[in-house]
Amino acid sequence: MEFEVLVVGGGPAGSYSAARSSALGLRTALIEEHTEAGRPQQCAGLVNPDIFHFEMMDRLSNHVILKEIFGADIFSPSGLILPLKGSGVKALTIDRAEFDKELLRLAARCGTKVFTGQRVTSVRKRPGRGWEVSSKGREGGIHLECDLLLGCDGPASLVRRCAGMEPPKETITGISVETEVVDGAVPHDKVGVYTGKETARGFFAWAIPSFGRSCIRIGASSIDPRGLVKGFTNLLKDRRLARFLSLPDGQDIKYGETSVTLGPIPMGSPANIVGKDVVILGDSAGMAKPTSGGGIYPLLRAVDLFISTLGASAGLSQTSLDKFEKDWRKGYGRELERAFIARKILSDITDDETDMMLERLSRKGTLEMINDEGDIDHPMTLAVSLIRTDPGLFMLLPRFIPHLKKVL
Repeated sequence: MEFEVLVVGGGPAGSYSAARSSALGLRTALIEEHTEAGRPQQCAGLVNPDIFHFEMMDRLSNHVILKEIFGADIFSPSGLILPLKGSGVKALTIDRAEFDKELLRLAARCGTKVFTGQRVTSVRKRPGRGWEVSSKGREGGIHLECDLLLGCDGPASLVRRCAGMEPPKETITGISVETEVVDGAVPHDKVGVYTGKETARGFFAWAIPSFGRSCIRIGASSIDPRGLVKGFTNLLKDRRLARFLSLPDGQDIKYGETSVTLGPIPMGSPANIVGKDVVILGDSAGMAKPTSGGGIYPLLRAVDLFISTLGASAGLSQTSLDKFEKDWRKGYGRELERAFIARKILSDITDDETDMMLERLSRKGTLEMINDEGDIDHPMTLAVSLIRTDPGLFMLLPRFIPHLKKVL
């Protein structure tokens, strides 16, 4: 079976790429290892409302949206709170499994030939132009050929490896549970963020409202994989989390039925995301935001730019692919690069320094700026504004001043 575009991976990157490619009029196929999209769930499910403003995303049903988020309580290691509260909706929590399923259905409705339950076993470059992909499934294998191959097959991307492309610069591990809280109250309009080396060294932990009135997603990521489980266990008993749930001092948190997810978060774009007749997108290309680990918005931006570039050139030429990569790195890719540098700086901050930073950010004028300008998918825009308005923020951490030029 021959196609103009073959997408490997049926997550959001692959399904959205396939839908947009088919809508552009290109003969497109998608191959997915699992028999059902959205399983296993790999995301905390907190997204920017703007994701539904991308082309075709308004075709998804409102059922994928669980909660509207207006703010966040950011907890320092010692328990100081930076209370963020916007005038409008800052984020949405979504049913990530249903979100993935609807995107795959969208691709199929747009004309994509979808193969599920097929594990890719080989990816080979054809002489001249295009690729050959073979897979195995319960009911036998298939062999596909294409002019353009899109690798949307996650952190351990086989497409990326077979194309000889480098992996993302860094991968950290995340662990999360979705559970019911027996006592206390889960805030329906805000999230909790928890810092500190005893909880999530070099990154952060979170609490996000989920289904119904008492369901919550609790998770943590750390640059120290050996200490992640211990830190996450500490979080489940943390007094800061109990405060977020409005439990009185001294009362333990009681949980109901729990599901657990453990997975990698790749970040930091490799040297190239475009090769000969091949493009890698999403987690395959380390497109997760280094400051939060979220990957939905960046991948949608990347796919949108990619399809726009193909549409403008009316073809699948290598020149078009190279132009896409160039424009991506000059655009939102630059935001991700700066965020990667900033995260490296933040990962070295001590708990005492984190306390000092959050205390300074709590000042009235600074807090108002954060609430007015804060955007979970453009954190560096806000960071630069804060530093220029209050240079003293960096004076708290003088050893990081040499890195300031790269961030700015």
